[in-house]
Parts: sequence; structure tokens; C-alpha cells
Amino acid sequence: MNGEPMRRREFITLLGCTATWPLAAGAQQRPAMPVVGYLLTGTPEGTRDFVAGFRRGMGETGFVEGRNVAVEYRWSNNVPGRVTESAADLVQRRVAVISASSQDQATRLVGQNQDLSQAQRNQLRGLSLKSATRTVSEGDLVEFRGFLIGLPTRPGASGAESVNCRLSGASNSDFHIPMSLNADDSEFEGIVVEMIPQDRNPGWTTKKLKRAAREGRPVIVRGQLFYDNKHLVNDDPDEPLHGQPKRHSLWEIHPVTALLVCMTANKKCTQLSQFRKLEQIPVVFTHSLHV
Repeated sequence: MNGEPMRRREFITLLGCTATWPLAAGAQQRPAMPVVGYLLTGTPEGTRDFVAGFRRGMGETGFVEGRNVAVEYRWSNNVPGRVTESAADLVQRRVAVISASSQDQATRLVGQNQDLSQAQRNQLRGLSLKSATRTVSEGDLVEFRGFLIGLPTRPGASGAESVNCRLSGASNSDFHIPMSLNADDSEFEGIVVEMIPQDRNPGWTTKKLKRAAREGRPVIVRGQLFYDNKHLVNDDPDEPLHGQPKRHSLWEIHPVTALLVCMTANKKCTQLSQFRKLEQIPVVFTHSLHV
């Protein structure tokens, strides 16, 4: 197959969760071995799974890196604007195809108030996990165990967002709740879980949420997996990752269908029975609910 023109249609169709842009043929002769450009917004260490999946996708189309196709990798290392510069460089190098993951596409759209197309959203299905036998898709019901962060000291960090016919007030707005694996993580290390106003349980109050966050209580959140590329860009030059999404992960649990709080005195819960549903917890709760 070496020396044959790249079968672009097959290559584009079977790559999986990537988007590709075949470049128009130019006057100059391309090398016998086609060259593919691959754009990634993160670091080489942080995007190993993306690269591995990309290579598997190429293999399924009959292309093996170094044998019948060459790959030019470009990492932005989370530097704003570097992806665009890298794309321009790949065009100048006359690669046959430029490819980028859906995560990279969404990151470039952050702060521009643009949504992903339906075709791009379709690529967020059947994504590979670290487990070799399981996949996950946008819209799946998931569970996340961790801690509520950012709420006690920065009550404005999760500002209200009217989603109910533009009516104002907390009863018509989402609750944006930063959450992470560790109680001392920053919002840049977490995700957002959102409680929508429609049919929201009246026992889900910001006062209870802030209390659980302030006391560093583990929580369990259940809900639907959603990919939101419309997160606002961090515009504070003194904060880390300036110019990146305020919450660095673009995946959310939205809407939340259940939130449970660890209620033991030592704030260590090893059994599900040691958690209580948020709506079942009194506004002024004590540690006596569980030993």
C-alpha cells in the first residue's frame, strides 16, 4: 500500500472520536508516504489515551504509523492560541489530513458561545475508558464520588444561570456546583455538576450544599453525563490556566438526579448506608444521624 494515495474517506470514517480535515491538493508533489497532522491541546503525558486511540483507529483502516503513514503530532501544552498556530504550521507542511479530538474542537470553541454540531456530538458516543471492556457516551447515567469545592469561600463562583424562560431568581436557575476527587482541589481540577430548576427537589438548598462543602464531607452525585463547551474562559490573569475554561474539564453531570452526603462524625463513609440524600438532611444537621 506504500505509494498509494491515502484513502481519505475510509481514514476519516473509521478514526472514531476525532475530526479530520482533508486538505486540497496543491501544485507540489507530496511524498509517497502520506503524512497526517494530529492536534492535541494538552501535554504528551496527559493525552496518551487519545494518541493510543488515534493509532488504533488508523490501524483499523490499514494504516500503521512508520510503515505506510507518517504522523506529525502537535501539542499545545495548554497554551492559548498554540493549537491555531500548530494547525497553520501543518498546512504549510502540506500534510494530507489534519485530525483533532472532539475535546480539542470544544476547547477552541470555549468562550465563543458556539455549540458543537450534531455530527460532533455524535462523536461523543462509545468513548473508550481505561477499562478495556467498557465505553461511555454523552447522556449516560453516571455516579461520581468526591467533594464539593469552591462554595464556602467563593459563593459567587457558581453564579446562577437562568434557564427557565429567562426568569430571574434561584428558583429559575441552575445550581452550578464545582466538584472534585479531593476536598482541597481547586476548581481547575474539578468538574461541574448542575441541578436544573425544573422539578428540583425543594430540599436541595444552597445552604446545605455550602455546609457540606465547608465541612469537607464526601458526597455521591448521580446524574446524566453532558459535554459543555460553553464554559466561560478564565479572564483573571493572576489565576492558573489564564485563557482556559474556568473549570478545566468540559464534562459535566447535568442534570443531577441524586446527591448524597456522608453523615458520619469522622466524615469517613465506607458504606452506602452512611450517606443520606440531600433532601432528607435537615437544614441544621448534626453528626448524630450516623455513628
